[in-house]
This record gives sequence, C-alpha cells and structure tokens, in this order.
Amino acid sequence: KGKIKVRHGYVKVSFVVDRNGLILSVGFGNSNVHDVEFFDRHLQDLRILKQNKVKIKALYGDGAYDSFRIFRLLQEMKIKGIIRVRKNGRINYSKKDDHLYTDRDVYLKEMKENGYAGWSKKHRYGKRWIVESVISVLKRMNNE
Repeated sequence: KGKIKVRHGYVKVSFVVDRNGLILSVGFGNSNVHDVEFFDRHLQDLRILKQNKVKIKALYGDGAYDSFRIFRLLQEMKIKGIIRVRKNGRINYSKKDDHLYTDRDVYLKEMKENGYAGWSKKHRYGKRWIVESVISVLKRMNNE
C-alpha cells in the first residue's frame, strides 16, 4: 500500500505484486479508507488469475491485513497468508477439535514461542520488500 499526495488529503493505493514486482492487482481509495477494504478487490483479481491457471502460493501483507476473515478467505483459495498478526491477537481454536483453525492462529502461537524475529525468518516475511520497492518507484515517479 502507498499514499499519493493530492490537493486535500491522500489517495491510498494498494498493490498485489508477484515475486518479480509485476503488479497483479491495484486498488485506490480516499485517505480515510482502511487498508483491509482493498482486500475484496484484490481477492476478486486473484480469483481471476487462479482461474487462468496462474499459481499463487502466498500473499504477504502488513498488519493492516490481519483479520480472521482475510485468513479464512485465503485459506479457502489455498493461498498461504503471510501477514503480520497483532501482538495482542487471540488464538481462535476450532470448536470441533484442538487443531488450530487458520494460519493466523499458527502464527500467533509461533510468535509467542519464538518471537517476531523467529516467525519472520521462518516464513520469509522479509519478501514484503518487493511490494515496498514498487511503491517507492511509483512515488518517485510522482515526485513524492
């Protein structure tokens, strides 16, 4: 996600890029739009890509995308959501058994056991730099 300054406030921009920095999905909104609201647009684009046999193994996102709903939707699409979860997040155990319900729950448990650095290294969360680089290039092109 990024912000492009306009006359009054900002236009928020949210991207999904592939491992090479190619933009797969883009969403625009006012400065008061929460980042998670972009997800439905991105999800629609990812579904189209998957229908066209594009392999999408993982989606990396910052903490703004930490929600039970997003993790569940990604899991249904068989996409691993590698999203930083909130430190005060709670584990949502399935009522059927003691298995953890989503990747989010697994991440919370791992972070409590190994800390953020251990979780980040294990799941290669540092790959988020790819989308941050794309945002940086676009901002420089707009003299931001």
